Amino acid sequence: MRGLLASAFLLLLGVAAPPASMPVTSVPFPFGHSTVTPYVVAGGSGGFDVSWVDRGAKTFHLAHFDGKAWSKADVIAHGDLLDN
Repeated sequence: MRGLLASAFLLLLGVAAPPASMPVTSVPFPFGHSTVTPYVVAGGSGGFDVSWVDRGAKTFHLAHFDGKAWSKADVIAHGDLLDN
């Protein structure tokens, strides 16, 4: 029993403290209402990139948010696209 308690104590000592809380800010997405399959990836300069499919226009887009403003959305592909 002592061995189990000692093991549990040592295990709890190895648990890292939770990270400090970070503020979360909502960013409006201004590129339409028929969008599906969003994919977000962090940019190296503090912003992020978003790709998505516009079902109404049958297009695949990419845009960058630099922390202040969105770039112009680039059309990567158009036509009959598969989204799942």
